[in-house]
Amino acid sequence: MDGFLPRGRFMLRMRVFTARLMHHWPMRQIVARMLDKSEAIELPDYASASVTVA
Repeated sequence: MDGFLPRGRFMLRMRVFTARLMHHWPMRQIVARMLDKSEAIELPDYASASVTVA
């Protein structure tokens, strides 16, 4: 949770710094590979699943 809500000025600056770093080489390639893996996940078709309420 600390990554989303930094407790101090230093941690806030570190979060901004790392977010900016993701747009530069080599982090851009690493992030792109992670996103490619996440897009390859196939989810079940939840719309066709029947739901029964008791």
